[in-house]
Amino acid sequence: MRIGRKINNRINIRRGPHPTDTMWVVCECASDQCEQLIQVTVDDYRQIREGDSYFLMIDGHESPGFERVIAREGIWLTVQRIGEPKRYVEEMDTS
Repeated sequence: MRIGRKINNRINIRRGPHPTDTMWVVCECASDQCEQLIQVTVDDYRQIREGDSYFLMIDGHESPGFERVIAREGIWLTVQRIGEPKRYVEEMDTS
């Protein structure tokens, strides 16, 4: 998750302005060992990034109690981090 989110943000910055194009992103689950890829549209990814505590991950990789599922889309989820993990994410995004 720590590395995945940073990688995904860099990929997004380099993408052109075509919201219907697709891009591959790394699962942003809490596991440091997860390297699974998810194909999403640029528009979907950017909408998820509008929420500071929203993450994109493979269905089944969510952590109940720390993450709330916001949306399911095929094999991937949008989750919202809550509580202590949310503070960690906020600190990570500013570094």
